[in-house]
Amino acid sequence: MEPQVYQCQQCKCRIVISASEMDPPSPGPSGQPSRLEESFMVLEDTLYRDRSATGDHAAARRMEESFVMLHAPRSVPGGPPSAGATSALHASPSAATARVPFYATLRALTNVLDVASQASAVDHPVCAECAADIRRELDAQTADLQAELAAYDAALARLEDARGADEGPAASEAAAAIAAAEAELAARRAELAAAEAEAAAVEAEVAALEGAAADLAACEAAYWHEHNAYKRRLAAHVAERDATAAQLEHGAVCLAALRRANVLNDAFRIWFSGPFGTINRLRLGRTAAHPVPWPEVNAAWGAAVTLLAVLVRQSGAQLRAATLLPCGSFPCVADERGTHELFGPVSKLLCPAYDRAQICFLACLKEYSEWLAQSVRGPGFHLPWAIEGDRVGSLSIRFMLAKDKNWTKALEYMLVDLKFCLKATIALNSSGGGAGDEGAEGGARATLGRGQRVGPLGRLDAAAAGQ
Repeated sequence: MEPQVYQCQQCKCRIVISASEMDPPSPGPSGQPSRLEESFMVLEDTLYRDRSATGDHAAARRMEESFVMLHAPRSVPGGPPSAGATSALHASPSAATARVPFYATLRALTNVLDVASQASAVDHPVCAECAADIRRELDAQTADLQAELAAYDAALARLEDARGADEGPAASEAAAAIAAAEAELAARRAELAAAEAEAAAVEAEVAALEGAAADLAACEAAYWHEHNAYKRRLAAHVAERDATAAQLEHGAVCLAALRRANVLNDAFRIWFSGPFGTINRLRLGRTAAHPVPWPEVNAAWGAAVTLLAVLVRQSGAQLRAATLLPCGSFPCVADERGTHELFGPVSKLLCPAYDRAQICFLACLKEYSEWLAQSVRGPGFHLPWAIEGDRVGSLSIRFMLAKDKNWTKALEYMLVDLKFCLKATIALNSSGGGAGDEGAEGGARATLGRGQRVGPLGRLDAAAAGQ
C-alpha cells in the first residue's frame, strides 16, 4: 500500500507514514495486547533512486522522502517483556492489517491531529525536531509561570504578616467606625423607607389627580361638543330666522307694490314725449315739425276714450253730457245731437263733427271730475287744468282753423286731467269709499297741488309722482 504523506505545520517538511509502520502488536500469552510505541525519523529532501529502470509503473510509485520506523514494544507494567510479545514484533503484517484496516488507522490519526490542533495553540502534525523546540519553549514558559507564582505566594505571605501586626488599637477604632457607619446606614435606610412610603403616597395622590384630570378633560370635551352642536343649531336657527324675515320683508314689499299697483294704471300709461302727451306711448296731436300719422292719433284717442269709459263704469258714476263709445282706433261720442266720430283724418277747414266729438269728451271728463269731487271727503277735488266748454286751461281743443301747436298743447292738458282722474279713482277704490277716502284723497290733492306749479308739461310731471 502506498505511504501517506503529511506536512509539518511548523517547518513545512514532509512526513510519510506507510502501512508497515501502522501494524498493531500481536496479543501476548496472557491474552492482553502489547502497546506499540512508534518513533518517526524524517529524512528531508532525500529522494529514492529508481530501483528499476524498466516499466512506467515503478517510476510512478517513486517516493520523494525516506523514513525509518522504529518499533519499541513495551511490556505490560510490572513485568519483563514476554517471549510472546517479542515474537509478536515479527508477526506477519498481513494478519495485523486484516484485523485493523490501514485506511481506518489513517482516518483515526487524522481525527486525532485535528483535535490536537483545536485543543492547543500549535497546529499538528509536527516533526520530531519542531516538537522538541516546542517542548523546550513550553518548558521555559512553565518555569517563568512557576517563578511568578512563587513571587505571588511570597507577597501574599508578607501581606498576611503585615495585617496581623497592624491589628490592635487601630482595629478597635476601625470596629467602632464600622459600628457607627452601620448605625448611620440603618438610620439612612429608615429614612429611605420613610421617603419611599411618602413617595408611594404622593404617587397614589398623583394617580388620583391624573384620573380626576382625565375625567375633567372628558367633561370639557363633552361640553365643547355640546357647545359646538348648540352653536350649529343656533346658527341654523338664526339663518332660518333671517331667511324668514327676509321673505317676510320681501313679501311685504311685494304686497305693498301689489296694493299700489292697479291694472288701469298699468294698462293706460300717460306720459309725454317731446311736445306731445302720450298714452300707451301713442302721441296725441300733430305739429308741423312732427306730423304724427293719423292712425297713431286715432289710436291715442281710442285709448283715452276707453280709459274714461272704464273709470266711469268702475266707479259707478252716471254721465249726462254724452255717451262714450270706445271702438279701438275708431272711437265715437254720442249726445242728443247724434253720434260723432273721434278719428281722422279730417280737414282743418271743415271738421265740425270731429270738433264736436272732442268737446263732448271734454264735457264727460269734466262731469266725471265733478263726481269725484263730490265722492271724496275732505277738501274738494279739482283738476290741475280747468275745463270750460271747449277749452282746457286757456287753450281750445278745436282742430278746425286752429294752430297745430295750440291744439297739441290742449290735448296734453286734457291727458294730464285724465291722469289725475285715474289716480283719484284708484285711491277712491283702494279705500273702499269709507274712512280711508280722506287719506286717499289727500294723496290725490297733494298730486293736484303739485300740478299747479309744473313746467311745460307740468301736469304730467305732477302725475309722475303717482306712477
